[in-house]
Amino acid sequence: MLDKVHTLRKKYPKLDIQVDGSVGICNIKVVTAAGANCIVSGAAMFTITDKPREFLACYKTLAEKGIERLNWFAENAARGN
Repeated sequence: MLDKVHTLRKKYPKLDIQVDGSVGICNIKVVTAAGANCIVSGAAMFTITDKPREFLACYKTLAEKGIERLNWFAENAARGN
């Protein structure tokens, strides 16, 4: 899946690319680095931790940092940098 996300991101820098399933705190950086900017996590939040509020805060921070990086690359790709 990561190869497909990476290929899509290179071809379409401004495309919304969603990954759904098996995305947790351990691999969210890899998923956003590949190019996903829409992340779905249900089971990870409820099966990994008994503190979903803390999990969600950490997950959100990691996702936002990865997506900010993607937005920067998309803007520079559009400018030809």
